[in-house]
Amino acid sequence: MSMNHRTYHSLKILSPIVSVHGGKSCYVWRSELISPLFCGTSGMAGDFTGELEKRCQEDPDQAPIVPAVKILLNFVKDSNFGSVQELQASLDDLSKALVSSSCATIGVESACQLFKRFITLTQLDVDLQELKPTLVARGEAFLQKISMDRQKVARLAAPFILNGHRLMVHSRSRVVRDALLGAAKIRANFTVYITSSGGAQLAKELKAASESGTGAVETVLIADSAIGYYMERTDLVLLGAEGIVESGGIINRVGTFP
Repeated sequence: MSMNHRTYHSLKILSPIVSVHGGKSCYVWRSELISPLFCGTSGMAGDFTGELEKRCQEDPDQAPIVPAVKILLNFVKDSNFGSVQELQASLDDLSKALVSSSCATIGVESACQLFKRFITLTQLDVDLQELKPTLVARGEAFLQKISMDRQKVARLAAPFILNGHRLMVHSRSRVVRDALLGAAKIRANFTVYITSSGGAQLAKELKAASESGTGAVETVLIADSAIGYYMERTDLVLLGAEGIVESGGIINRVGTFP
């Protein structure tokens, strides 16, 4: 069975051996649902993994979950499956490939699982081609939502940062950074204590914003071991989650607990 780069299929195998992509053979149990994209070779999986890494490099400021979901959505648009079950099987395989990417964060796996649940929450025995427009619409709505979440959270957090506040942040969070930059536009000045573990880049970004006239933000890099000392003079602590799992649990960076 030959397949080009933009055609995807899932097969319900009725014999113990089947020849798939590139002449490779895959041994499976009779009637087991598989996706030939990832069967017996890592070629196709590597293509999707490489695509995610490429998109992350092109826009490093974007959270990896956004390009990962875009890849999943394009996969659904370009695929031809006979049932939702077949689509789910291939989405599972594609998700595993994306999670194995070097740029994948904790949230990528969760986003892939949520995407699959969000678009395939329907009967499993219906004709997928009839349902495909609805699945694509759901996928686009999911992508739009996660693309706007960071700006929404930052916008809601900014009003809590008041003039003259002394803040403490741990590591570099894009959401926290955007909240601070948003507050700098509407507040005269405030001070930010930034822990040294991953905070140097955040300090540079805030300093650049201050020098450009966006706001008067004073940044102070502190050692992680000095958190207790500076906590006494801190008005507000801002923390960004490293990842949110599909169950809703929040995973924070090491060192957040103190």
